[in-house]
Amino acid sequence: MKKIPVYLFLGFLESGKTTLIQKTLANELFGNGENILLLVCEEGLEEYDLSKLKQNNITLHVMEESTELEESSLLKLSDECGADRVVIEYNGMWHLNDLLMNKTESRLIFQTVFAADASTIAMYLQSCRSLVVDKVNICDLAIFDRCHRQDKGAVLINKMLCGHQCRTAFLCYYLFFRRHIECTASAELLC
Repeated sequence: MKKIPVYLFLGFLESGKTTLIQKTLANELFGNGENILLLVCEEGLEEYDLSKLKQNNITLHVMEESTELEESSLLKLSDECGADRVVIEYNGMWHLNDLLMNKTESRLIFQTVFAADASTIAMYLQSCRSLVVDKVNICDLAIFDRCHRQDKGAVLINKMLCGHQCRTAFLCYYLFFRRHIECTASAELLC
């Protein structure tokens, strides 16, 4: 059975997931002509350019309900487009169990990226902490957009990542006032 890598993009509404996915898909090193199934579980202000997706062998499917993540539905969608890779823009208000409980041997979660707007993540931590922790617990990379050094949400997630044993996580901060990416390995933990 063919193994299909799944790239999971996590975060809340307006966290920059769509922009990040578009930049990833536009990178010639990603996919390299393969058929890609793009599952969009929430639609924000940013929209995908459908003509660019079709030119690059990318099939877009919008999922309205978490029940659409059932194994049979995902296998059917993958088979219909002959997917070599799957990219999922996951709804931040859905618990990951809806997806993880339906994974199959043919789909391997290859990488998880958590995107956050640093100016609003503290609010999410306060009002729906379990949903934030749900995503942060499995991320390989956490990216904070619109970040200022004093943003409490980014600091709290940094502490959460540092508190886990036997995992590696990288944090990237987009510093709004400097307009560049600053990556830190301060949360990199090796056993």
